[in-house]
Amino acid sequence: MNFLENLKTFVAIADAGSLIGGARRRRVSAPTATRALAALEQELGVRLIIRTTRALRLTEAGDDFLVQARRVVSAVEDAAATVTGRRVRPEGHLSVTAPELFGERYIAPLLFEFLDANPLVTAQAFFSNRVVNLVDEGYDVALRIGALPDSALTAIPLGAMRVVWVAAPAYLSRAGVPQTPSDL
Repeated sequence: MNFLENLKTFVAIADAGSLIGGARRRRVSAPTATRALAALEQELGVRLIIRTTRALRLTEAGDDFLVQARRVVSAVEDAAATVTGRRVRPEGHLSVTAPELFGERYIAPLLFEFLDANPLVTAQAFFSNRVVNLVDEGYDVALRIGALPDSALTAIPLGAMRVVWVAAPAYLSRAGVPQTPSDL
């Protein structure tokens, strides 16, 4: 196998979380996937995955390499699709992050619908109010509510939100009606 095929196999193994799962995704035998991973690790001179009889996990170098490997594989597939003029069905792994409540209420249902329509896609969603670093943590898409900090990433506004202040009548009668947020 060549470097690109070994790279695709590494990404498939990492996304599947197992050698056998990665081999199935690549439609190769488990020994072929094992050889491809070993060849890639030998060529790079670094261990990417620690394997045991029951599980596997990416090394720190493997985590770092996986982010770039996904981009390379995606770029090569996009380039091939452009040249051949064929429309590529979505496939691969999609990592999405969004604020916790917004993600659970709005993103999760859309993500399930997208996965049902695209059986070759797997996805991982991380719903947290912590702002993640897309590049360092390997996310493909992030939805954020609020102003975007100065960034080299591409942002597309999806909508606007209205801020509404509410209070219990008992609080207002006890503390008075605040005129500014600092009055709270």
